Amino acid sequence: GQFVMSGFIEMSMPLWLRNFMSRGLAIIPSLIVSILAGPAGANDLVVLSSVVLAFHLPLALVPLLKFTDSPLKMGVLANGRLLSWTSWLLGSVVVGANTVMIWQTCFEPLIDSAPEHGVPWQLLGMLLVAAAYFVLLGYLIFLPVSKPADLPDDVMVPPEPLVEPLMDSERNEL
Repeated sequence: GQFVMSGFIEMSMPLWLRNFMSRGLAIIPSLIVSILAGPAGANDLVVLSSVVLAFHLPLALVPLLKFTDSPLKMGVLANGRLLSWTSWLLGSVVVGANTVMIWQTCFEPLIDSAPEHGVPWQLLGMLLVAAAYFVLLGYLIFLPVSKPADLPDDVMVPPEPLVEPLMDSERNEL
């Protein structure tokens, strides 16, 4: 929030006021839910926020991994092969764990209630949203990084060396 306020919208305020506002915006809604709904409501709020974060994390993680792997964006500071494979493996584990948590939290309760009430429309809607989500995630994964970043000269990837033509005397030696 600090960078957005100071850099993008050019809004500055004293540090204590900025901290008070940002903490208040984060705490007040949770406090209201806890007071009105009690411990069960607070627990449900934690679960809901975890599901929302699990849903959004891959949409930030995949572009981050792609950009840090790309010499077009990172220059000579781009991830090496081992770091790239390791980060994609760990990212896949995180996305997989989030998918399991979302499945257990959102889908399983609807599936468990299906024998009693038939297939609920919410389940079909959620399956469509999940399919669209995974299509978007696949698009982000396979979309090539094509626009180079404006990097300082000491970070830029040097251009491939040009092969100099052989002199006639060197050709004769071959």
